Amino acid sequence: MDPIPQPAPPRRRFQRGSLQKRKSRGCWHWIAFWWEDHRRRSQILGPCSEMSRPEALAAMAKRLEPVNPHAGEPIPRIWTLGDWIGDVFLPLSRRKWKLSTASTTGDRIRKHLITDLSALEIQAVSRDRLQQYLEQKAATGCSFSVVDHLRWDLRAIFGLAAQDGVLPSNPAELLFTPPTAALPSRRVLSAKQVPQILQVLDIREQLIVRLALFSGMRPGEILALLWKHVAEDHVEVVQRLYRGKLDRPKTERSKRTVALSASTCELLKAWRQQQGRSSPTRGSSLRRAGPPRSDATAPGDGLLHPSCRRSDSNGRRFRSCGAPMPVSPDRLVSIQSSLPISSATV
Repeated sequence: MDPIPQPAPPRRRFQRGSLQKRKSRGCWHWIAFWWEDHRRRSQILGPCSEMSRPEALAAMAKRLEPVNPHAGEPIPRIWTLGDWIGDVFLPLSRRKWKLSTASTTGDRIRKHLITDLSALEIQAVSRDRLQQYLEQKAATGCSFSVVDHLRWDLRAIFGLAAQDGVLPSNPAELLFTPPTAALPSRRVLSAKQVPQILQVLDIREQLIVRLALFSGMRPGEILALLWKHVAEDHVEVVQRLYRGKLDRPKTERSKRTVALSASTCELLKAWRQQQGRSSPTRGSSLRRAGPPRSDATAPGDGLLHPSCRRSDSNGRRFRSCGAPMPVSPDRLVSIQSSLPISSATV
């Protein structure tokens, strides 16, 4: 395989300078102009009445002596943080990110870091400046999770710059999340509320709650379950559903065998009989009975069918027992965050 051709970096040019006669401070002066580090430099050499043109040329050549020895050397690019993120960090990271990571992390970097810090030169950013930025975000009301993820993003961005030799070290390595960041208040299920929830739910909704509560499965993993993943006493987590698309699990350790309690196994058998699948075919899913779907990645192919995501009857039942309402996948996280709760405890 032929290597990908890389564009040649720009190199420093030999500077002869430009000598001009301009009026300054009420009299005419010789002024030298030249380029250095992508910027046009200038210096007043002396008044024209006291300096001839040959003398001014000699003075300009002497001024350019420290510059011209570096002629022919590559010019290091002066990176701004916005250019580094857009041209280097994001293109590299998208090659390894999953869809969920690209959606959440990419949006967070664009909304906060690029919007707030894009004009800063990356070589001029210090650790104190970055720590002050995190404290400002915490003071403006950003949650602890957002500020903590921004700290992680900054460490990854500047770590790549240090690895590529743009920076001598990573200024974001020792950043910490300010303790003033607001911690969220969450309603978490208690052991007393679990039987109340199970009593008011139908068989399929009970199965979803049990898989999340007793088996510790994530909502996307439950939605992506197929009958071929279900055994007598366990299920195999090999995929997940995110925004209607099948994807690999969140981490490598998420590919696992999940044990099922005896009551969950009995409920699975009842749900299978209700679906008329005494011997389920390979690849069939745990969705409601109905016409076969041609799109294997559709949300309806998981345990949680779209028709029950916003069920008013289930909502009234949950409100009556005073528990967080796990009807939609995002609210199912409220149950999953209560893990683990033993079915024997309930």
